[in-house]
Amino acid sequence: MRDYDEATAFLGEWGRFQRLVFFLLSASIIPNGFNGMSVVFLAGTPEHRCVVPRGANLSGEWRNASIPLELRGGQEAPSRCRRYRLAALANFSALGLRPGSDVELEALEQEPCLDGWEYSRDVYRSTIITEWNLVCEDDWKAPLTTSLFFVGVLIGSFVSGQLSDRFGRKNILFLTMAVQTGFSFLQIFSTSWEMFTVLFLIVGMGQISNYVVAFILGTEILGKSVRILFSTLGVCIFFAIGYMLLPLFAYFIRDWRMLLLALTVPGLFCIPLWWIIPESPRWLISQGRYKEAEAIIQKAAKINGIPAPTVVFNTPEMQDSKPQQQQKAILLDLFRTRNIATITIMSLLLWFFTSVGYFGLSLSTPDWHGDAYVNCFLSAVIEVPAYVIAWLLLRFFPRRYSLSGTFFLGGSVVLFIQLVPAELNILSVGLVMLGKFGITAAFSMLYVYNVELYPTLVRNMAVGATSTASRLGSIIAPYFVYLGAYDRFLPYILMGSLTVLIGILTLFLPESYGNPLPESFEQMLKVKWFGRKNVLFATLAMQTGFSFMQVFSTSWEMFSVLFVLVGMGQISNYVAAFVLGTEILGKSIRVLFCTLGVCIFYAFGYMLLPLFAFFIRDWRMLLLALTLPGLLFIPLWWIIPESPRWLISQGRFQEAEDIIRKAAKTNGITAPDVILDPSELQDVNSQKQQTYTILDLMKTRNILTITIMSVLLWMIISVGYFGLSLDTPNLHGDVYVNCFLSAVIEVPAYIISWLLLRSFPRRYSMAAALFLGGCVLLFIQLVPSHIRLLSIFLVMLGKFGITSAFSMVYVYTAELYPTVVRNMGVGASSMASRLGSILSPYFVYLGAYDRFLPYILMGSLTVLSGILTLFLPESYGMPLPDTIDQMLRVKGLEYRPPSSSTRDSKEEEENPEIFKSTTF
Repeated sequence: MRDYDEATAFLGEWGRFQRLVFFLLSASIIPNGFNGMSVVFLAGTPEHRCVVPRGANLSGEWRNASIPLELRGGQEAPSRCRRYRLAALANFSALGLRPGSDVELEALEQEPCLDGWEYSRDVYRSTIITEWNLVCEDDWKAPLTTSLFFVGVLIGSFVSGQLSDRFGRKNILFLTMAVQTGFSFLQIFSTSWEMFTVLFLIVGMGQISNYVVAFILGTEILGKSVRILFSTLGVCIFFAIGYMLLPLFAYFIRDWRMLLLALTVPGLFCIPLWWIIPESPRWLISQGRYKEAEAIIQKAAKINGIPAPTVVFNTPEMQDSKPQQQQKAILLDLFRTRNIATITIMSLLLWFFTSVGYFGLSLSTPDWHGDAYVNCFLSAVIEVPAYVIAWLLLRFFPRRYSLSGTFFLGGSVVLFIQLVPAELNILSVGLVMLGKFGITAAFSMLYVYNVELYPTLVRNMAVGATSTASRLGSIIAPYFVYLGAYDRFLPYILMGSLTVLIGILTLFLPESYGNPLPESFEQMLKVKWFGRKNVLFATLAMQTGFSFMQVFSTSWEMFSVLFVLVGMGQISNYVAAFVLGTEILGKSIRVLFCTLGVCIFYAFGYMLLPLFAFFIRDWRMLLLALTLPGLLFIPLWWIIPESPRWLISQGRFQEAEDIIRKAAKTNGITAPDVILDPSELQDVNSQKQQTYTILDLMKTRNILTITIMSVLLWMIISVGYFGLSLDTPNLHGDVYVNCFLSAVIEVPAYIISWLLLRSFPRRYSMAAALFLGGCVLLFIQLVPSHIRLLSIFLVMLGKFGITSAFSMVYVYTAELYPTVVRNMGVGASSMASRLGSILSPYFVYLGAYDRFLPYILMGSLTVLSGILTLFLPESYGMPLPDTIDQMLRVKGLEYRPPSSSTRDSKEEEENPEIFKSTTF
């Protein structure tokens, strides 16, 4: 039996027929290039200001002064959306008063542009913005127009594949060309923004459908070697050629209706292609239309000057070679195992943010320095070398490093733009182009990489899901550009930061270069985990690097975005250090490390903050001083080891043994000849465990109650802790002293919590700490205003109680949940704590309305959480539960005796082989 490739092998790979199909299908993509980006000029926003009517009875001097000045881009410029109230100006003009000398303009009342706007004609003669006044209060309609075009793209990408499967590739290719051309032509006659936008959505549907079907038709007609070239260079470069034509058309045609007509007419040149481009023989065979498929192949052989066999397709053989019925796959199969779920989530994020970066930079060309038309042309030209480089990287280099390198290149240079002096305009444009180059190259490689990661059963579904994420990114991209109205650098900071982050994310994906395509879930490559040490230092670098960038913030928006990234690095660094310490240290020291080591050193850092701030009163210099100590941790890379437990879990036994031998040498202890037996440890690692999900935290009434109570506890405690910490500037006395005291009080709190955990029941220790903290906060409102020291003392006592409870709740929560869902339970509770920290600044903010309101709220909630704690089960002295059935019961719920198979000691929770191997 022969399949299609064998039956048509006599045609060769690169004959005249293949070249004709290659170039004509690629050429059919050209209109997609200028239609896809046409909104850059159709919806261009020129400089504008309020109209001052001729009959306003103003002198020339008052008419010139009628528009207030506003700060824009670091310089004063006439307001785009406000004017001084004309009635007042007319009175001043009639009285002969002069603006500026007789009348202070800044004190005058302003009004919106009641009589419309006048627009600059320097760049555009007319656009949809000037046609329907989509500025000021209606400026949100401009990005929405672009987003709705991409909504059409999203819809089209869903339906095009199904339609071409049913009605044929060629029919749908030319039908979608007609939709794109026809509805673009109808847009010319739009009488309102609403009409234009609805038609634009339909054009988007046709635009992507034409692209997808041409892509499918080419891959099905062309041979394997040419197919790769067509997919990576042919389609992409001809799209870029269409993109290059757009600014050339727009430069010579400045009216949006005539420009749209000029962009529509080339679609008519595709009509003769109907008689040249053939239907897909593969699709015809799948429909049982063998004679039509054979006629196309016979014609192709004639064009190539090759004699064709008498019978190309033997009908019985082709029917036998049809693929057998395969197992059906559903979308949930993309989350079937931990490995494929991780790959899917990471792929969705990669596609989404890559799309945001690509379309964000493409749509922002009018906002760059210099000529909008030249910038758009350069943005298109830079795609050609990007596609060529992507093709070369795919041929010769590993996927992960190629993708990550282009992401780092694109993101880093875009982030660097904010540091370029305003007078170096050409350098700024060059950096944007280099950023576009990196992101475009990555976008091109993502298609191939994504296909190689997934098994055959779910490959199409995975590509469809990630492509959908890409379309959602393109829908969001116009709003990233829109943020430039608030801060010129904000879009670049966001896009650059996200691109660098996904560059880091890419390094965690498996390497597919040189590996066969997986056929099943079991054959899928595994996600690369970087280990505790690598992540610890990567997050330290992230925290330090983005803190340093904050020093150069030019706006609140820029500072806040960078602060989010600093927060991500800060908590990740804390968690990575915590996990690394617990995995390296022994059980007895581990408890001390978790309760005192990490916490007290955190408090030391907190104490240093007011000392730095006292001597450095400028925020930029203070931030620089707080950032520089991060560099002192660089030498620790050569001292802190990787976690041997993690190395063993990855099968890297020799590296784990080397670390343990070095530890023995450091301790002056002789290590045995064989520390880790790989055969025994592999047996331990290969044991299959039941998979649990977040829903198991709500599986029974008991665990559901514990989960709800734990979530509330963590959230309320976090609100209290961060609320009191952030409130120190509002206390009586010196703000630096108060902050220092707030840090110092944490040290005895951590020590007391450690002693309580060692010797007293959990419930009563926690409840007492929460009652202490909450009651003293409630008592503050009763303290006379002149006894300020007592108020500060009570706040510190409240902070002492809440900090103690915060330290104990980690251990208590871990003891309540069974082994099978312990990590998940602690993770859910910790997430609630983060939500509490997000809310805490707003509790402090309430002090602007009533000085005692934050203390009343935090005190009341803390007391309530203390009462809530008394209903939880007591875990002190009890064995850790293994299963959900062995969990301790909430007070008041029906009791059911636990299974007898409980663990007698916490040591048994350890991996027995690893525990025995390192006891020496």
